[in-house]
Amino acid sequence: MLVKVNVPILTMDGQAMKDNVDGKAVNATVKTAIVNAVLAPVQKESGIEKVAKYELAKKIYSSDEVDLDEKEIATIKTAVGEQFAPIVVGLVKSMGVPLTLLSSPVGIRSLSTGVNVSAWIVSS
Repeated sequence: MLVKVNVPILTMDGQAMKDNVDGKAVNATVKTAIVNAVLAPVQKESGIEKVAKYELAKKIYSSDEVDLDEKEIATIKTAVGEQFAPIVVGLVKSMGVPLTLLSSPVGIRSLSTGVNVSAWIVSS
C-alpha cells in the first residue's frame, strides 16, 4: 500500500499539532510520529526485531510516500499504539488495512481530526 506520510497531524479542531525541533515549533507529521514510535525501545525485543524496525524507520523517513506491506503496517500500528495519545493512534491506525484483516479500511472523518484518510492514501 502506497501511503503519504508527510501529512500533518491535526487537533480535534483542525489545527496542526506542534512538535519541538531544536527549540522551534514545527507541524507534527504522521512521518515523525511513526518514525519515533518505531524507534522507541521495547522491553524483550530481539536484535532481529530491532534491526527490522530500524530499517522500517529509515524507509519511512527517506520518503514522503512509502510503499508498506501488511507486516510493516502492523508493526507501525503496534508501535504507535504503545507510544502515543489516542488522537495520533486513531489517525495512524486509519491509514491502512485493519490488523484483523476482516474488514475494509476505515478512515477518520474530517469532523473528528480534520484529516480525511483519502487525502493521504495513494493506492492500496
